[in-house]
Amino acid sequence: MTETMTRTPASHAAVPARGKGLLTFTLWFGMLDVFLFGATTFFFPEFVIDTLAESAEVSFFAMRWGGGLLMALAVGYAYMLRRPAGQMPMFTTFALASTMAGIGFFWSWLADEYTGNDWYLIALFAGTFGLALFMWITRFVSKELLD
Repeated sequence: MTETMTRTPASHAAVPARGKGLLTFTLWFGMLDVFLFGATTFFFPEFVIDTLAESAEVSFFAMRWGGGLLMALAVGYAYMLRRPAGQMPMFTTFALASTMAGIGFFWSWLADEYTGNDWYLIALFAGTFGLALFMWITRFVSKELLD
């Protein structure tokens, strides 16, 4: 009688515990952050502009495509949450995207390019830059999980 052996792929190997909780928290935070802002911007751009931002007229077209992109990024976060092994390049790209978005919001605020409520721009900056900070810390702490 021959026994069949099952091989476990590297992506299904035992996951080290170091950084797992932080990685899970960061990915959930990122997924919810980009999905909620993306869905609001995609489906209700008039609410974002008129109610929250109280900003000048902006083309809804210019907002909807960004909202769709953010909702797609939420799918990427879910994918990394489900299977973090081997996702270091994608995780690093998402961390860089959050960093650049935070810098962009801060730059617009400093350059006085924004005409709406300052609190809204500060909230956007805090959300994106806070996510970026969590992602960079998580990247280094959870390196074994993402490689």
